[in-house]
Amino acid sequence: MNGLIYGLTDNATSVPSSVDLFTINGVTVNTTFTIVGGSQTFTVSNGLITAANYNVTLLGSGGGAIPGTPYWMQNLKLGFSGQNGANYLVPSDGDSSQNLVYTNNSGFGAITYTSAVPEPANYGILMGAGAIGMLLFSRRTRAA
Repeated sequence: MNGLIYGLTDNATSVPSSVDLFTINGVTVNTTFTIVGGSQTFTVSNGLITAANYNVTLLGSGGGAIPGTPYWMQNLKLGFSGQNGANYLVPSDGDSSQNLVYTNNSGFGAITYTSAVPEPANYGILMGAGAIGMLLFSRRTRAA
């Protein structure tokens, strides 16, 4: 299982802002799972994700949960009740052979995380906007 989890803190248990799962058992997934509620936690120790309690289900509408496919629901479990995997289900037509189920019991070694620190380019834009705002404010107060 490969992926990236955003918004975690090293040497702490914290709630991520989102989870990108890239591959599981060699199958490309490329889906971003956003966090709803605060019960989805990950523990990071010395730069490695050592535990998780994350379970999310996305229901599709129109184009389905995975665009361009018939799958209407996707479920991702990472360490939730001891399970690791992803399920992709087609509309309920009684044919379970069309469902995709990928499991991973090798833990989180290939999943990396990133802290909530802004990207350098975004940080530069924010700093520049703040400097311009201060300049305009100081000009306005001098003119008054």
